[in-house]
Amino acid sequence: MNTIHHHEIADPGELEVTATAPGGVIEAVEPRSEWPCVGVQWHPEKMHEPEQTGLFKQLVEASRSRVAA
Repeated sequence: MNTIHHHEIADPGELEVTATAPGGVIEAVEPRSEWPCVGVQWHPEKMHEPEQTGLFKQLVEASRSRVAA
């Protein structure tokens, strides 16, 4: 992970925790519904792995689908 923050999610509420750091710190959350949303606690824009750029591709695809609907 590219964790360079000093905040952490204490209570994800109704969001599903989908990634944690080795110490158990919540690193990503997503809604439990069909709403296209991902919240991350790292900087995917500073990383070049396909998994990281995939977050942006997913956002663009979800936006295009919503506009088309």
